[in-house]
Amino acid sequence: SWESHLDAERAKAAWTNALEIGGDKLAEARRRLVLLAFAEGRDEDALALATPKASEARALDRFDRAKLAYFRGRALQRLGREEDAVAEWLVAVDTMPLSYPALLALSRLK
Repeated sequence: SWESHLDAERAKAAWTNALEIGGDKLAEARRRLVLLAFAEGRDEDALALATPKASEARALDRFDRAKLAYFRGRALQRLGREEDAVAEWLVAVDTMPLSYPALLALSRLK
């Protein structure tokens, strides 16, 4: 709701808090924070946010794993690490081939 009221700082704080405590909004909090990092040109932060800890990664479903692989690829590309980006996009495609993140990755690979 903070975003709806155009209060970007409070929205960012709310998503950061949601990421820290986990729960049912964890994936959405991570997605929004990654997109915010991209929008602000903080590509290293986007990469870090798209790389969950091993304990968190085990709890992700296939769609979220594919989505984060796509985001890692985008961050790596923006950081000039093209080969690493390609590897992540291939992970997105392999993880869930017919998903939206896989289609985005295929578009990048093209």
